Amino acid sequence: MSLKAAPIVFLCLAGFHATAGTGRTLQASCDAAVYRQFDFWIGEWDVHTQRNRAKGTPALSRIREVSSGCAVVEEYRNPWGQTATSLSSFDDTSRQWRQVLVDDRGRATLLSGHFDHGRMVMYDQASNGTRRVTWEPLPNGNVRQHGEILSDGTNWRTSFDALYAPR
Repeated sequence: MSLKAAPIVFLCLAGFHATAGTGRTLQASCDAAVYRQFDFWIGEWDVHTQRNRAKGTPALSRIREVSSGCAVVEEYRNPWGQTATSLSSFDDTSRQWRQVLVDDRGRATLLSGHFDHGRMVMYDQASNGTRRVTWEPLPNGNVRQHGEILSDGTNWRTSFDALYAPR
């Protein structure tokens, strides 16, 4: 996806839909339970990864609800000052969750998927294979974010493993 397309995707993710033939734009109602499926990720977090555990300094992440509950935004900063922002929303048309992630190097990633057995699972096509990212709330209040790559068509390989701990 090109960055030029990002503003269009952001509008779609925020729950705006054009009404057929009227030229008007209406905001979808986001009161349904499906829009609350990612609420377990909302909060302020210390994010521990293998890379920052070695330095002893967690990354920081702030996740909040936006657009009247229609979307969830993450603002992330690692110990080296790199940042990324994601916007996640349930797309009522496709009946899937979608996420656009943009980092401070201008890279954009578009993920889509479903809430499945208490976990959010999203996929995209990366240059080195299919990528899967899973967010799982843990019993102790933490959230695990696990990234994997399917490069050989059979075996998933961990690309990152992050533990979000409440601040």
